[in-house]
Amino acid sequence: MENVARSAERGTAARRARIASLAACAVLLTVPAAASAAATTATTAPTDPSLVTDTYALLSGIVNPGGVATAYWFQWGRTTAYGQATPVTQAGNGTADVPVDVSLDTLKPGKTYHYRLWAKPTGDPSAGDVVGVDQSFTTAPALAVSIVGRAAHVSTTGKALVKLKAVGPPDGTAAGVLKLTAKLNGQVRSFGVVSYKLAAGATKTIQVSLTAAGRGALSAAKGHSLPVSATAKTSGLKRPLVQKLTLTAS
Repeated sequence: MENVARSAERGTAARRARIASLAACAVLLTVPAAASAAATTATTAPTDPSLVTDTYALLSGIVNPGGVATAYWFQWGRTTAYGQATPVTQAGNGTADVPVDVSLDTLKPGKTYHYRLWAKPTGDPSAGDVVGVDQSFTTAPALAVSIVGRAAHVSTTGKALVKLKAVGPPDGTAAGVLKLTAKLNGQVRSFGVVSYKLAAGATKTIQVSLTAAGRGALSAAKGHSLPVSATAKTSGLKRPLVQKLTLTAS
């Protein structure tokens, strides 16, 4: 019985030694993997068109610190020389992707801008900076209206059909007043006024009811063709649109 007990004890000790040996091997295998940090990465994301207006854009990208304390910023400007940069921000020292973004709200309408994401592994002096690829976007034109064509037909009911087109930010709306005037006997006379409202990017035919003076002048004009001045005053815009227009009637 004593021999059996000693044998069992030796077997238990051997198993314990083997388990300890395996555990030590596991530590040796896993420690180097945990200690070695992956390379820091910086990916510049393209802009979302729905987040670009005439003066605003959202720059975005992804930084992966790779286990090293990392800071990042965006370079941006009108060319690939950039020239401007956003504030330096910390991305941490994790190993997961970190979505980053920054707003620009002092841009010029109708201009193309370039940008790229720049990451600096501050926790590893021997590591070099990481730069994302160049991306670009174009801001929307400033809100404005224009008159399509140089002539406006007048219907039998005395309404001038003036086609307006609005440009500007995707969510912009042009609203204002369209007025037709002309000189009669040396005096500027109103031939009709109407309010308008149309979304940026839209084209709309505006019906301007002619005054009695306007209908009379058109009827008396040679060939029923009468030159007038069309003025569109859009709310929020300092300068009104003024354009020569010819009224025609069948």
